[in-house]
Amino acid sequence: MNGYVKMVAGLLILILLAGCGGGVEQARPPRQVPGISGSTGITEPAAKATAEEFNYHGWKAIRMSNGLVTLVAVPEIGGRIIEYKLGSRPLLWVNPNELGQKYEAADAENRTYRDFGGYKAWPAPLSKWEGPPDPEGSSLDSGRWTFQIITGRGRKVEIELKSPADKRVTGLQITRNIVMYTGTTNVVITEKFENVSDREVEWSIQHTSQLLGSLAEDAKFSPEPKVYFPLNPASKHKRRFVYLNEGGVDQFTPIEDNLLLEVSCRGQAGRIGADSMGGWVAHLDSISNYAFVQRFTQRQLQDYPEDNSTITVRVSAEHSYMELGILSPLERIAPGDTAESQVKWYATRVAGPVRHVSEVAAVNERLKVTRTADEFKITAKLGLFAPGELDIYLKDKDGKPLGETLKIKASVSEMVELDKALPAEKNAASLVAELKNDQGSPLGQVASVSVAPTLAKADKPSTEASGEKD
Repeated sequence: MNGYVKMVAGLLILILLAGCGGGVEQARPPRQVPGISGSTGITEPAAKATAEEFNYHGWKAIRMSNGLVTLVAVPEIGGRIIEYKLGSRPLLWVNPNELGQKYEAADAENRTYRDFGGYKAWPAPLSKWEGPPDPEGSSLDSGRWTFQIITGRGRKVEIELKSPADKRVTGLQITRNIVMYTGTTNVVITEKFENVSDREVEWSIQHTSQLLGSLAEDAKFSPEPKVYFPLNPASKHKRRFVYLNEGGVDQFTPIEDNLLLEVSCRGQAGRIGADSMGGWVAHLDSISNYAFVQRFTQRQLQDYPEDNSTITVRVSAEHSYMELGILSPLERIAPGDTAESQVKWYATRVAGPVRHVSEVAAVNERLKVTRTADEFKITAKLGLFAPGELDIYLKDKDGKPLGETLKIKASVSEMVELDKALPAEKNAASLVAELKNDQGSPLGQVASVSVAPTLAKADKPSTEASGEKD
């Protein structure tokens, strides 16, 4: 009888354990570093994307998913995006000690910053706002936001989150619009600042993401996570970036002949700003080659806050994250008027360093073409933002396709390593790599390289070309 009871009890335990599986959405004991080692599970894109309400660790949340990426937004903690995942792999840092926590609005005696993690938008410069945490009377950062699911199922899904009105401190009400599409890792986030006060205000919109600073469960910090973005050759700063807070200087390293900044996380508090004009930032797990890319529009002739920075990066000494700020120009907003700023998110697998980003790919080694008498040899290493087919072909000077087309099946779960060749065509002027979806519709150009022979001073033909046309 005792043996029978033990057997039944064992079966019950197994059933209970089987029901406790799943993704990050399931409750689990908090720990400092998320369990991300060896994360896999990137699936084929779903026929339709979905957006739905669900319970996330006790918070009312919205989940958007398309079979490739998943995004979770939580209205109850400032409308934050708390998750963006490629398959089962989290790409944002989340504070496990704050999961499910709810707090009252800040007052004069209680202005504790609740570091939930994830993504949010802040008015900049932060010194003018005097946050975070929210000043008394404001609840933009961690207040209860409202939300609506605009489109819940289809080729694209869309949600909107709206902050409480902050008439006294910033004069702002923030509306966050998030759109996810089928068949791609791309998510578009638009922030709108509306002046709800009776005075003119001046603000920049700072898109703020907290990115993983460690890849090991038993380490608070590790050097393997990297942030990359292009430095401005015409920068007004001697280093092409500026220290906004002193400290942690060895975490910010110019590489590639001072054209690229590499940031790592070594547990030292530090913050920099840069007047980067490249329009992209990439966060990379340099062990498993998971990349989280953000693209944005920059305006060279306008004024930016934080010592004229389009990008800021802060490395935390307390938690295992690097905090990325993408800033819009400072804009005067009259009562009743609005200002908007947009970022586009992508995810892929690619090796580092990330040297270039297009609308469809993150590039480790740019497309390079070596010409011989018989063929064009093609090499590159890149990660695509959508699965489909990579078409590589030649064009003449009038843009008409020539000869054969290389067709390469591609996914977001593996880096594309090109080492191919096309037969030489006498009238070839350029070589183009273009991504198409599974239905054959063009998604965008990966690269275009000139292959037309040019004569040097010694009248010798050029035999090699590399790099994409801008």
